[in-house]
Amino acid sequence: MKHHFSPQFYLSGWTTNGQLCCMRKIYGRIVVDTKTPAGTGYVHDGYKTDHIPEADAHRVETAFMSPLDNGAARELQRMLASDPRIRSSEERSAWTRFVISLLFRHPAAVETLKAHFGEMHGLAVEGAQAENPGTVITLDPAYTSIAASNMLTDIIDNTRVGPTIFDMKWVVVDVTASKIPLMTSDRPVVMPLGLADPDCHIALPISPAKLFIAAHTDRFKQLKPGRETVVVKAINKAVVVQAREFVWGVDDSQLAFVEKHMGTAGERPLMDAQGKQAAMDAARGIKPAA
Repeated sequence: MKHHFSPQFYLSGWTTNGQLCCMRKIYGRIVVDTKTPAGTGYVHDGYKTDHIPEADAHRVETAFMSPLDNGAARELQRMLASDPRIRSSEERSAWTRFVISLLFRHPAAVETLKAHFGEMHGLAVEGAQAENPGTVITLDPAYTSIAASNMLTDIIDNTRVGPTIFDMKWVVVDVTASKIPLMTSDRPVVMPLGLADPDCHIALPISPAKLFIAAHTDRFKQLKPGRETVVVKAINKAVVVQAREFVWGVDDSQLAFVEKHMGTAGERPLMDAQGKQAAMDAARGIKPAA
């Protein structure tokens, strides 16, 4: 099954006659091609839960990601149409969850979660073996994949991060007057500061000419005339330096820029060192200090 970490409805904003420009890094070089949204931004069985019955193996995609994307797709159409009405809680929640999902649904994040839980499971077995010498303790082959799948959905439905983004001031900025179009990538969410910072903002290109921004204040409510190209250049750079495998645009006119900057930023960690250590200690049966 194709699991799209960059959903088709999202990439459709960059298409012309159903095709968009795909700039993909393969063995260190950028290969340019035209693709349909269905033909790019996916991995086979990316969210599949291994070692369980096939009927349940794709539930993260079918029961979680697909409904999430369906709700976000409707909200994206409203944003692109400049629908001025106040959004319902369900509509704002759908878009919030989608933005969070883009931070964590890419293949590298999923593999990191699986590796992390594999390590934790090994430690748990190691601890149990030490407490019960002479007893043969075997690894449950499904544990790592199930735990990683559960963690992925829990991260996207984060009860702390979600409400923070939900309550931010949202605006869609029109940059049609820019001399260059916005691009997007497999790491499209721009968030230079942590959510707790009062100056934090989140930016996400939603089409070649429109940019979604969420912030704690109204400072992005209106863009100064003549600043469109400056803004687009800054966002494109942030989106491209974060990219690992894919950058998408309406054409390849910015190919030299992509070749220069793609993947030059460090990977955003899924959890900090303190959080990882706490998880490891829990796997060993160590209680946290009071």
